[in-house]
Amino acid sequence: KFIEGNPAGTYDEFIEFLLVDGGRNTNDENENVADDYNALLFENFYDENSPYRKLWNDNLTLGLSEHASTMEGRHFVAAIPAYDSNASNEYQVGLKDSPSSTTRARTHSEDERLRDLGKVIRDRTAQIDKTKLKQHLGSALSMVSNIALKPLRDMEIAEKLNAMNLDMEDAEAQREIEQHMRKLQEEKELEEMMRIKKEAEESCLEATKDHLLEFLSGHPNASYNEWIEDLHPENAHAGTLLEGLSKTIDHRFYVEESDHRRLWNDNLHTYLDPNSKGRAFVTARAKQMKDNGDYVDAEDLLSGGDEFASGETNEGDTD
Repeated sequence: KFIEGNPAGTYDEFIEFLLVDGGRNTNDENENVADDYNALLFENFYDENSPYRKLWNDNLTLGLSEHASTMEGRHFVAAIPAYDSNASNEYQVGLKDSPSSTTRARTHSEDERLRDLGKVIRDRTAQIDKTKLKQHLGSALSMVSNIALKPLRDMEIAEKLNAMNLDMEDAEAQREIEQHMRKLQEEKELEEMMRIKKEAEESCLEATKDHLLEFLSGHPNASYNEWIEDLHPENAHAGTLLEGLSKTIDHRFYVEESDHRRLWNDNLHTYLDPNSKGRAFVTARAKQMKDNGDYVDAEDLLSGGDEFASGETNEGDTD
């Protein structure tokens, strides 16, 4: 990776590239990576047995032209024994100046340079650790924030659910109110219908009473049948059983609940001498005689029905 970006680079640049995170995979989550990187901080890259130095020297022409020679390649890196401050200066100077030696001892300046490089690397590592610490701290704060905000979110959800329940209760209450109002309206309409019916019945009864009084004033000795025949001629029919009898009257005018019969009986002495016998009292009849002479149960005037049309009675019949 270093050679791809810098094919003419030096070994020192390669070491710096390696140590400042350029040669590691930042996405690698293996726990051994951190340990390996810490080991690099204490690595002697110029040691005779350094695998990094050997890797460099084995690939001096890697990434260069196919025709490049070793002379044109990158510089060979010789091994440098560690500087020993307790060793004889003569030995180290002789080692440094010996023409037959392929290595030389590290000088104080080189040690200083490596120490400076190590300091840069440690600062870089500290910066990386601070960045990671910030990332972990951010994750922790986010987790704490989520934990702290969870009750608020739960409360918000509860408030929304409560609002929905209130809306449903309001809708249900509104439906009940509408049903109650419809019921009240129906009851009111029914009361109005009953009132109209009662007024109509009272008006009809009053009109019937007025007709009776007017009829009796002109016919004080008339009979009940004659009055009904004058009031309701459609309910008076000529008899078919015997000739000479008066017309037959619909039997419904003789039932117990008949208002016509009650009005007649309440006015038996109207327009007559109070001491006179008065007009004949009309009793309620449980049976009636049909045109063929048979007696049948009298129907209630209030019950109605098609069979009433054929049921007739004669005021002169007795039961």
